[in-house]
Amino acid sequence: MRSSPYFQDTLHQGANATPTGLFVGREQERRQLLSTIGGSCSSRQAVAGRPGIGKTTLVQAVKADALAADYRVANELISIAAESSSEVLLGQLLAGVYDAVLACYRDAGGAAVETAQQLVRSFRLRSGGVNLSVAGFGGGGSRSQVVSNPPGALTLDGPRILRDLLHYAATKGAKGVLLHLNNLENLSEADAERADMLRGIRDQDYYWTGST
Repeated sequence: MRSSPYFQDTLHQGANATPTGLFVGREQERRQLLSTIGGSCSSRQAVAGRPGIGKTTLVQAVKADALAADYRVANELISIAAESSSEVLLGQLLAGVYDAVLACYRDAGGAAVETAQQLVRSFRLRSGGVNLSVAGFGGGGSRSQVVSNPPGALTLDGPRILRDLLHYAATKGAKGVLLHLNNLENLSEADAERADMLRGIRDQDYYWTGST
């Protein structure tokens, strides 16, 4: 089994070689996680355990279940690095919600989406990430809000833009937006700034699962 790529590689929704359809078993855990995510007043659900037991792939399967239940999800997970600043973490969260919205609404447009696109593009250019193409927006050419894009703009504008983007998803029928934060153990209790930032925005209309 350990020589098989399916044993080591994380499964992804829609992937050709490693689709989530290859995931078998653990149905009770999947149902329980999805029920907890949808029925809890808290926006957090941790999936913990020893390395190599399938936590990340389990969460990927739950994300597929959530998508079928009218949640919006991004295919990629958000990896938490020990050295990342609170601004980088906020940028990752905003980019994750933005990707989830675009993945589900190919005709996404309007001020909320366009404003988020500006800030996500700026964040990815500064951090060296891949810039997602947004050609083909619908919405009739609405004007976006003015967004400051110098370093520090995420701290100033990010929470407001995140709220607007979540509201947009809700108006389109989403029950919520589910994000997968991987390696959450890198966000230690000693890192007060990042922990406070995460607590400050965690109970908006989106949900995350954290695997450690």
